[in-house]
Amino acid sequence: MKRLLIFLLCATALFGCGRKQKEIVIIPDIEKNHLQRSHIFGQVKAIESESVALVPDSAGGFVAGDTLSRIVQHFSPDGYLTNIIKLGNDGDTVSKEIITYSSEAKELAHETYDGENILKRKTTFDYNRYGFKSKESCYLLDSLLYFIDYKTDDKGNVIEMTHNRGGVAMRSRIAYNKAGLVARIEEFEPSGKLFKYATVEYDNYGDEVNRRVFKTGDELIEYTYTEYTQEGRVVKIIYEDRLHSLREVSVFSDYDEHGNWTKEEKSVNNRPIYCRNRNITYY
Repeated sequence: MKRLLIFLLCATALFGCGRKQKEIVIIPDIEKNHLQRSHIFGQVKAIESESVALVPDSAGGFVAGDTLSRIVQHFSPDGYLTNIIKLGNDGDTVSKEIITYSSEAKELAHETYDGENILKRKTTFDYNRYGFKSKESCYLLDSLLYFIDYKTDDKGNVIEMTHNRGGVAMRSRIAYNKAGLVARIEEFEPSGKLFKYATVEYDNYGDEVNRRVFKTGDELIEYTYTEYTQEGRVVKIIYEDRLHSLREVSVFSDYDEHGNWTKEEKSVNNRPIYCRNRNITYY
């Protein structure tokens, strides 16, 4: 009996902890680059994504239909998004968004151009004397579309956002856990009354697993569950909108040598909707 107990303890140590093969390092949200925020591994140079509709065939299954979108994202060697290019079915550029940064890797501006290289939309960012984000302003052509005022803690984490658009101000408040990851988001009406809040839960590796959204009165209205392999690869995301009886399931597969998925199949209320394929290149 004693030998059996020792064996079980050893087996638990070896296999029960899943990904526990090296020291766990959780990166706080404030320190993450764009790749880390998107759960993408490796020194990625570019990601080209193509989404195609899934349509019923004569055999009762689903086959690829029209192309829905083609997008190319480019990243800097240190993992920050530098531009997003949307392509038409003929391969021509439909729009291009360019992101610029300071020497400290702080976002300065997002500029969106149409296929004729005419600036259509621009978002700028301001920072306070401590180098923390203080304001975001978005312009559509020459008109101010909205602006967001930010409040941060002593680490630079955004703890409050006030979104101003058309004379209406909507405030959000954000709280973090001990690891520096977003744990709760509260949204308030213009009157200041709380109308919705979200809670976020993580596994031992700092990967988000559960996100729940509640109305005032603690009524669950939205739910997102993310499943991973023992190596930390995303395999499934389930999203439920209970107010509109909507259930979306994304299943990921065909991982490359870095552990990044290259195929996503999405269904809505048990009906296949689209398939997205990714081609990832590295530095």
